Amino acid sequence: MWATLPTGTIDVKDGAASANSDLFTVTLRGQGVHASTPQDGVDPVIAASQFVSQAQTIVSRRVAPLSPAVLSTTWLEAGNQDALNVIPMTARLGGSIRSHDDQARETIRTGLHQIAAGLEASHPGLSVEVDHLQGYDMVWNDPTPTAVVRELAEQVSPGKVIADPPMRGGEDFAAFSQVTPSTYVFVGAAMPARASTPRTTPPPSAWTRTASPLPGSWRCRWCAPGNGCVAGSPERLGSPG
Repeated sequence: MWATLPTGTIDVKDGAASANSDLFTVTLRGQGVHASTPQDGVDPVIAASQFVSQAQTIVSRRVAPLSPAVLSTTWLEAGNQDALNVIPMTARLGGSIRSHDDQARETIRTGLHQIAAGLEASHPGLSVEVDHLQGYDMVWNDPTPTAVVRELAEQVSPGKVIADPPMRGGEDFAAFSQVTPSTYVFVGAAMPARASTPRTTPPPSAWTRTASPLPGSWRCRWCAPGNGCVAGSPERLGSPG
């Protein structure tokens, strides 16, 4: 159920359906000192701000423009509001990485570590630790089951079947799509008054009466070759209900 799609719309994507979803955190350790004598310390706040700025150039200058990728620094902390006259010893930051191919994913990971090494070289006494957490892989919709699902979706919701570009979100269904031919489909469930909501999965109270029965009405069971299923047969497409 997808809260940003109009009710009745079914989004059946070919190939990539979601993004590789990774996280990163960075810890910068310098030497704390009174703000009036910065020359006696090692300022991790300046280095952290440089890290945030330089990280944005990885996607814009090192990843191919036709390879979608997003790097967002979403967290940054340093110092204490009750001690504004002190340069802190430590700064921390972190964020999210989304990509759609392994090369871009590795380029971003490598780039973060290279930025860290560069900051250590340009700020003597600074140490920068990058922790990269590889998360969900992207969901890959196999062409064969996807074609079957699209055909069935057209029967259930004629004229409302679309194929939007891959979403940038992460999805643990990727684990299934790596071991067996699969397809991941987005069923519109937006209420008219909520169509602009930033949520992707609506709370149960927001599901419309017309959207709720849709997934159950066109469930399909994919049969691997050799299991006795014939293309177009009820066993292959499943029975409404």
